[in-house]
Amino acid sequence: SLPKSLSVEISVRPADTMPCTTLERVHWGFQKLAPLLLERLLDDSLTFGVRQVAKLIARWKLFPGARETRQKQRAWPIPTAMITPVLLSDAAFALFKEANPGCAFKISRLVVSLTYADESKAADMGGIPAPESETGKGRQPTITALFKRKCVN
Repeated sequence: SLPKSLSVEISVRPADTMPCTTLERVHWGFQKLAPLLLERLLDDSLTFGVRQVAKLIARWKLFPGARETRQKQRAWPIPTAMITPVLLSDAAFALFKEANPGCAFKISRLVVSLTYADESKAADMGGIPAPESETGKGRQPTITALFKRKCVN
């Protein structure tokens, strides 16, 4: 079965014992996460074919311990091929600001996720079949194969 979502996470604490309390630091975190998530999306597209993203989810883990989380999500109408790091980071940051309008906050980590549209609807949304790979039809390459590919390129 194909992955239903992709996500990346980063610590935004300025020091191990201090929480993130500024919008600037949150914005920095989303800017760091966006290119990583886009790279995962592109790798996933090469493995499984281009699929439509259904929603963007921005999560933040509260300080201390990052056990409590908050999140905000929105539908993602933009085609996969048109997603850029700036677009991702700005949208995630906007979700955070909407959920915390002028409120004080103390957070440890940020998470950004993209959830794919339902597989059964992918054909209706113009899903493109995955190219046949060296690992066989429809199978995801192992982490070792991906690592070797990165080292060679």
